[in-house]
Amino acid sequence: MKFFNTLSTLLILGTGFSACLAEEGTPTVSVSLDNYCKEVADVACYNMWHCCTGAQIENMLGITISVEPAECKRDVQLLCEDSEATLLWAADRGSVQLTESTADACLLSMLLDGDCFQHVDDVPWQHWCKDSYWRGVLTSGQDCLYNFECQEGTYCAADRKCRDYPQEGEDCPGYVCAPNLFCNPVDDRCEAQGTEGFVCQANDWCVEDLYCQSADEGPSTCTSYKALGVDCQGHYQCESDFCLPGLCSNGTQCFEDSDCSGTCSRSGDYCGSDYDCAGECQNSGYYCQSDMDCDADEICLTDFCDQKCQGESVCAENWTVIDYCTDTLGMLL
Repeated sequence: MKFFNTLSTLLILGTGFSACLAEEGTPTVSVSLDNYCKEVADVACYNMWHCCTGAQIENMLGITISVEPAECKRDVQLLCEDSEATLLWAADRGSVQLTESTADACLLSMLLDGDCFQHVDDVPWQHWCKDSYWRGVLTSGQDCLYNFECQEGTYCAADRKCRDYPQEGEDCPGYVCAPNLFCNPVDDRCEAQGTEGFVCQANDWCVEDLYCQSADEGPSTCTSYKALGVDCQGHYQCESDFCLPGLCSNGTQCFEDSDCSGTCSRSGDYCGSDYDCAGECQNSGYYCQSDMDCDADEICLTDFCDQKCQGESVCAENWTVIDYCTDTLGMLL
């Protein structure tokens, strides 16, 4: 899952001034350009009242709790108008449009439905809020200030005009290319994304549904995501975006032995690798870390780290517990 649009930010930042302590009915969401921030405030305050304690809000956000719902909604609406001033300005001048149905779906997905804590395998707003509901309408060659003002397939260039994204073989100023292309830093030109086995430096060098896998030896290559039950060394390798971790001896999560810190087997000192552990010179018994610390006819008998990742790390279903207080209101704090 790749992150959300501006609404989740608004729900978070919008709570910074107040919280509702009086209950109201479930909001009816119907977003338009004129009432956008009001609808954000309705959902934010509804979630706060039902799922956040007063102490939790004050400790997390450092606010003064307001007594009436109207005060909460007023404060959140004002902060929304401030934080989204550039988008609202662009909408007012006609360079962006609000896709109301998409905004409705996103906002409704964040509205409390059921218990405040839920065990789910699909976080609703990760699906409904993945696409922006603000759409740029300026065409190539028109004056712009922000990327979001330009139509899909164009961007706001340094000369403050909407320009078409560079195509394959063209120069890529600012490392910007059209969809399904990447900017190759070798010659600063746009190149088609690679398929399975393509040598890569980053995920955007690979076609969708592949990622750039580093190798112990040799170059990194574009590789398919792993299915459920397949061994993994991190969430990024799994189709489900979840690699079931193992445990280090100190209880921290790990995917392989190198993720665990350890203690030197004889001295008990903290270490991250064998190089952190010392030993004794073979004959004299003096403290040493390498043969260079010993006499010419001696070697250093080094200690070693006791660090193991216990358990088998495999791709698994991505179940998680969502909290309608901290996850919708405190996501990015």
